[in-house]
Amino acid sequence: MLMRTQFQIGLATLWLACMPAEAHSIDIGWIRLTSRVQLDAPETPVSASSGSLLFAETEDTEPRPHKTLLSAHQQLLYLNIYRDPDYRERAYKFGPLPLFERSELQHCIRDGRRFDADNWAGEFSPSEGLLLLGYSVSCADYRHWQDDRFILLDTRTPGTPLLAIGRPTTAEQISLTPLQPMPEGLGEQWLKRLNGDSGARHYSLPSAPTYFMLDQTMPSEDGEQALRKLRRLHTNAFAHKGNAETLEPLRDFLTKHDYRQLGVGIRDVPRLLNDIAFWLAAAGDPEAARPLLEEVLQREPDRIAVQLNLADIDWQLYRLNPNLGLYEARALERYRIYCGLRLTRQLSIPKRVLERLQLSEASEQACRPHWPLLNAVRADDLSLVQRLLDQGVSGHVVGDDGQSALMLALHKPNLEIAQRLVAAGARLTGLYPYRTQLAQALALDLKEDPELARPTRFRFLAAAGAPFEEPELNDQTLLMQYASNPRDLRVLEELLRHRQNVDHRNKDGNNAMQRALTAGNFKAADMLLDAGAQPNQLFDGRLHCKNMDTAYSPIQLLANASQSERSHDDETRRVSLASFAKMLKAGADLTLGQRCGLRGKDVLLESLVRARRDDMMALLDSTDSPRQPTD
Repeated sequence: MLMRTQFQIGLATLWLACMPAEAHSIDIGWIRLTSRVQLDAPETPVSASSGSLLFAETEDTEPRPHKTLLSAHQQLLYLNIYRDPDYRERAYKFGPLPLFERSELQHCIRDGRRFDADNWAGEFSPSEGLLLLGYSVSCADYRHWQDDRFILLDTRTPGTPLLAIGRPTTAEQISLTPLQPMPEGLGEQWLKRLNGDSGARHYSLPSAPTYFMLDQTMPSEDGEQALRKLRRLHTNAFAHKGNAETLEPLRDFLTKHDYRQLGVGIRDVPRLLNDIAFWLAAAGDPEAARPLLEEVLQREPDRIAVQLNLADIDWQLYRLNPNLGLYEARALERYRIYCGLRLTRQLSIPKRVLERLQLSEASEQACRPHWPLLNAVRADDLSLVQRLLDQGVSGHVVGDDGQSALMLALHKPNLEIAQRLVAAGARLTGLYPYRTQLAQALALDLKEDPELARPTRFRFLAAAGAPFEEPELNDQTLLMQYASNPRDLRVLEELLRHRQNVDHRNKDGNNAMQRALTAGNFKAADMLLDAGAQPNQLFDGRLHCKNMDTAYSPIQLLANASQSERSHDDETRRVSLASFAKMLKAGADLTLGQRCGLRGKDVLLESLVRARRDDMMALLDSTDSPRQPTD
């Protein structure tokens, strides 16, 4: 199986590493790990171990430290074990691991695409050579203990480690299921160590003492058995034209078996996968059908009809997600490849293909693939890049991984190639695959230098005209993402160097000032005011009380934030008081805002009384704040 390059896996996972939570914080260690890890394409990192597991791979070698990484492809999870600290020399790979049932996956895969898990696994070693890894996965509608999954690694004997997966059955009990045949008595040894006084039952994940039990009922299944089962399920579905009832067991099968590993080299398997993809697409599930068609083409590249089917599915996904450049790029390239193959065979081109390629008629030049430009950019071949652009290839080319040619150039960075691409039409807007290019450039600069002394990539895009007001998939602008965490003030400072609407609001009516004040990041609020943010705005308080909708002004949000526990320390009180004074000096209108029968200044005073901020009330009494019009 092909390995992803450092670049591909790094950019593909930057979004996972950097996607902001309510209080955004950059995990530099995770970014560095994901920029160099080697994984089987198209898997992405989920959670890694920060510590090391010491064991010998053979009886003739010395024990050496190993790292672990949980990776994912769609609904499948794998454990990778590396023999080096850079996660590049993989020693073992296990999976797919049955950590989740299909009924659970719909709750645990975020946006239908990825597992929302902590970047770093919990680790506990009850004895030498025995390591328990704990993974915290966020699953909607589940209690916290139901989200946790465990992997037990036993490396006390040289060679392939023994594995068991752990699932909580109750808040106090975890069931361990071995994945390989075990020597007699080994399970009892595990339980003795895990449930002992110093064992994993006192481990912090989950936080309460937990008892482990052993479940050895899972039947083993080899590749031949899995293939026989696939053929049986396919035959049944084929007889019923892939209806919902017969498709359901096939869906379940694909959540437990990696189709990439099934029947490699066996002639009938591509046909089986193609049929299943057709049924899934017909059932309205193009996301599930797409990778199966990709695998068919991987095994049989000359199947022209599959090229068209895959292009149609990508076009359908593009119409459903028009803000994601990934699907459009895939569809157009597949249509170009299909068009070229049909021309070579002197066959007609379907009308929809010409329309989507915006062609009145097909020609060899118009149906030439664009992805060779990506290879030229990766190779730093300026002359080839220019030659392809001169031949009519657009500067805006997006690859199968959703990354644009422009971001490929900036990754190095090669600013001369990047400039040529911009001049040839490279777009500065859009999500590639799930983040804006401006955000990706900033993430790359942060990985290189967390202090942002010279954010070369970011400033290049800013100078080229990339819009700062463009939201990401979470409907937040960069300014909003970096306004809430005091540790991100250096990033915020860099953002505010560039022309933008600092008061820009998202669909919920929130903006950077609201994020900063709600999080109690008073220094960020000061920086926004200095950059021109309006002191007189109204934000929805998300509360209807006493026949009025709650609305807060910035100075009222500041007062509300002063009620938090962390605002009681002297430094925070000093900073918040200075910010309060700055807001008043900027012309905060005290008549704005309302909550539960209170209006204007009364809302502010109530918050200050609750926060016991006599200093702010004294400052308020001594200040004659002029009234300003509402923004």
